[in-house]
Amino acid sequence: MLDLNFVRENLETVRKALENRNFPLETLERFAELDTERRRVIGEADRLNQLRNSSSREIGALMQAGRRDEAEA
Repeated sequence: MLDLNFVRENLETVRKALENRNFPLETLERFAELDTERRRVIGEADRLNQLRNSSSREIGALMQAGRRDEAEA
């Protein structure tokens, strides 16, 4: 089994090896598309987690300062 990082970094090498074995190249193309989409979604999830954490810290600070109304808004 091939390492995903190796495939990602060496698409042309893998493509040639698969051609030599008469493997359908559509599978490799689909892998590249899905991998790109996966990386985009992970980046977006990380960005949203950072936003949530930042908001949670801000709400906590407002609650500690006794500004509950602002924290709940």
